[in-house]
Amino acid sequence: MTALLLIATGPRYWQYIVPLIDSAKKFFVPHDVLLFTDSPGRYNSTSVYLKPQGYPETTLKRYHTFLDHRDLWASYEHVFYVDIDAVFVDHVGPEIFSDGITATRHHNQKDNLLENRKESFAYLAKADQYYCGGFNGGRTPAYLEMAYSIAASVDKDEQKKITACWHDESHLNKYLSDYPPAKVLSSDYCYPEPELYKPCNPKIVCLDKSLRDGIGHNPALQ
Repeated sequence: MTALLLIATGPRYWQYIVPLIDSAKKFFVPHDVLLFTDSPGRYNSTSVYLKPQGYPETTLKRYHTFLDHRDLWASYEHVFYVDIDAVFVDHVGPEIFSDGITATRHHNQKDNLLENRKESFAYLAKADQYYCGGFNGGRTPAYLEMAYSIAASVDKDEQKKITACWHDESHLNKYLSDYPPAKVLSSDYCYPEPELYKPCNPKIVCLDKSLRDGIGHNPALQ
């Protein structure tokens, strides 16, 4: 069985919870949802209260959150995380499984995404591939190891009063540069909504929050 980890704190993000959970139920591999949230709603999932930490703390320290509650997911064979402001639009099956970490190629492969301050533990001078932070996972032991490493790097940066340019994603890319993923998925598994006009075959769409007050207004997602 697979655990699917979700984080949604603050009213702006509550609206995405049900559509994402419903789309995962329809299109994602058999799984149990573990939702970290301050939402007052009730969901068909295991929910853990998470106090809003503000921006960028909530995303920067997502791996801290996972580790604080690792007892809830450490017994699963596989664990995956997906951004709450995303939606599954096509079947995502066993092709995502690997013996280690499964990462997703970022749709933008420009070098300007890299953390270029040598003082940061997320520093990368160059990278053969850049990965998005919006969908990743893998075998649970490997994911635990990655989570511990990223959390430690974030803490070391914090001691230096440094925040990596793309927060947890910068630290993720540093880790995957040092320890390459066992499987790399195409950007179809974390495809930006504003790019849907281009020829593509998206499996997971990252929604553009600026385009909506709610969710489901883009005909391409119906």
